[in-house]
Amino acid sequence: MPGLGKTQLALKHSDLAFKEQRYSFVFWISAASVEKLNQGFSKLLDLVCLANRINLDQSARCTAARVWLEDGKSQVKRKWLLVLDNINQETSRHAREILPRSNSNGSILITTRTKHVAESMTVAFGKQHSYIGLDVPSVDDAVALLLRTAEIDRERLGQTGLQEAREVVKSIGRLPLAVDQAASFMKESGNGISDVLDIYRSEQVDQVFEWENDLSQYEQRSVMATFASALRQVELMSPETGDLLRILAFLDPESVPVDMLKEGCVEMQGPDGGSTASVPTTEAIPNKSIKSRIFHRLKGKMSRRMANSTSVNRAQENAAKEVVDDGLQRLRQLLGTAVELQKRVQHLQRLSLVVQRTDGKTATLWLHDLVQMLLRMKLMEKFERKKWLQYAIRITCKAFERIEDPRSPKHWVRCEKFVAHIQAVQMHAEKYGVDSVELLNTSSWIASYLSACGQYGEAVKANELTLVGRKKMLGTEHPDTLTSMANLASTYRNQGRWKEAEELDVQVMETSSRVLGEEHPDTLTSMANLASTFWN
Repeated sequence: MPGLGKTQLALKHSDLAFKEQRYSFVFWISAASVEKLNQGFSKLLDLVCLANRINLDQSARCTAARVWLEDGKSQVKRKWLLVLDNINQETSRHAREILPRSNSNGSILITTRTKHVAESMTVAFGKQHSYIGLDVPSVDDAVALLLRTAEIDRERLGQTGLQEAREVVKSIGRLPLAVDQAASFMKESGNGISDVLDIYRSEQVDQVFEWENDLSQYEQRSVMATFASALRQVELMSPETGDLLRILAFLDPESVPVDMLKEGCVEMQGPDGGSTASVPTTEAIPNKSIKSRIFHRLKGKMSRRMANSTSVNRAQENAAKEVVDDGLQRLRQLLGTAVELQKRVQHLQRLSLVVQRTDGKTATLWLHDLVQMLLRMKLMEKFERKKWLQYAIRITCKAFERIEDPRSPKHWVRCEKFVAHIQAVQMHAEKYGVDSVELLNTSSWIASYLSACGQYGEAVKANELTLVGRKKMLGTEHPDTLTSMANLASTYRNQGRWKEAEELDVQVMETSSRVLGEEHPDTLTSMANLASTFWN
């Protein structure tokens, strides 16, 4: 269950173990997605300065990291701890493939929200391991956490105050995340325990605790009651701070680059409030020789045609322009003013809604995914969710368009930062029924990046989602749809799935021949793709 403090407990254990010199290395990797898992193992090579860190193939880097962790002979005095945080059912399967099989000098600590994933991970490589299930703390422990975090002296509180503190933690379900939020609100607002208790008691339970996911009713109430107070303070302080949170509510909660938000807003700022950037397009790359003969000759022509191919694209752009309102204008102004932005972020940090991290070069924002759920439920009305999701989609896509060629290795580091956010807005777009040609175009480029760096499994998923979306919005015979089919076939070829690649290539060639003519450049390209499949 989210909010029990699993990550905080793992961090505390890692810190104490390192200080006690039980480990020479402590590696922390987010296992929330396959992409993040791969990135973490790849960066492990950089930390230990291995020669293979210059290898651009991410799969090879993950293998090299696993081999290094398994090498016990050269690490007799180099004990390591590997922490995989927030593993789930999807990533657990991939984790088994890249985790070290053995090494008595190493330890692996895994956190997860679900019991069945924990149980499945305890049986790995023929060995039985143990796991610890976390439960909500007792009332006394929750009260101690509340008082310690809020910096309240227990001795000076008195019996009445202690009883009120017990009522507060009971009303928020004793969830550590909720207790921490209540304490942060008390510190920020200056309200005492009795004041906070009055706020919780005065809430209209049926409205405040309304929820739209699979969490149990008790957990919904405890979390919603906590965040309702903090979110109310956000809105009272400044509307633009709330606008920033509304955008963050639809992105991946881990590591949102501030520069991405800024760049996306800049790209959306045309003379009429719309976009001045062209829509990215993709095409299949059967092999480098065919690519070099065909693509360079047709690049300019194809880009112009694909950017203006149908009224659907134009309608999408016009619809996006029409939804620009005061909220987005305020957000643009906030992101364009570094000092004001930092003030707002600091305020959100004080309320424990957002954490800002920096590596000295780039700043990123992190927020708990439960916070995101509450933002979507509490900080915007139902009819507003689609609008703010559209903003999040356009900002992310416009920022991604600034990358010249995602297939080029020199841009892969930048592309990595976008993958999780594109996937997040895609998930929300499906949930809320938002169709976006712009998102489909960006998703196609993401698939090209994933394929170029050897992540074929993830590339197939991205290509399949793009293909389904383009069939729905553009039709089965639209050039963009045929391009998605060709891209998917190309990825199948890279995986050695020749039969599936052949079926798609034949379908693309036949459709192109019928719709465009046998001598059209697109038809000739599809023939070359099919020939490449047959050749292999």
